[in-house]
Amino acid sequence: MTDYVQQYDHKGNPFNDEANNRQEAQIRAKNEVLETVGVCKRKIKERLDFDHPVDRIKFSREEWSIMAEAENDTGSDVFLLADLMSVVAPWWLENVRRRLQAGLISTSIPFTVILVSEWRGMTSNGVKHALNYMFAGATLEFLNRIAAIYIDQWLDDSFANLKGSIRRLKINSSTKTFLVRNTKHLRNLYVAGSRS
Repeated sequence: MTDYVQQYDHKGNPFNDEANNRQEAQIRAKNEVLETVGVCKRKIKERLDFDHPVDRIKFSREEWSIMAEAENDTGSDVFLLADLMSVVAPWWLENVRRRLQAGLISTSIPFTVILVSEWRGMTSNGVKHALNYMFAGATLEFLNRIAAIYIDQWLDDSFANLKGSIRRLKINSSTKTFLVRNTKHLRNLYVAGSRS
């Protein structure tokens, strides 16, 4: 046990330098975490020590806009890379799942054994075989997704044209309303079916 002697300031109030230093360090650590997360920004305080003045770099508006543009470009590149990896990275496991569902792989053996044997089979015959094995069906999936995007766009345009044609028909308003509602209902049914 250490011998601790309580200290008092000039008014007679107790104080502890070590505890104050720890509390300040803890507050600094919390502020650094908040700054890292982006919740707050640190204010740059100029030092009063004239031997080591703070060197501030001043940028013009043009330079700031160039830096901001570069930062935004880098951010969009990182986002695209992350988006690509979110599709590419799980592709092999998705193929294993599809082969399991199709009955091409026996479900009587444990999943970890299946994964190990799949990995060995994929990596034993070289890079080209591994890529063909890992991305089996990727071309068709890619074409399917592109077709789905364009078909959705085409259907949106077609339904919009159909509603416009119905509104231009020379029929009574209740029949027009009925046809427009049914057109919207058909579109909603298609959207619900394509998402499931």
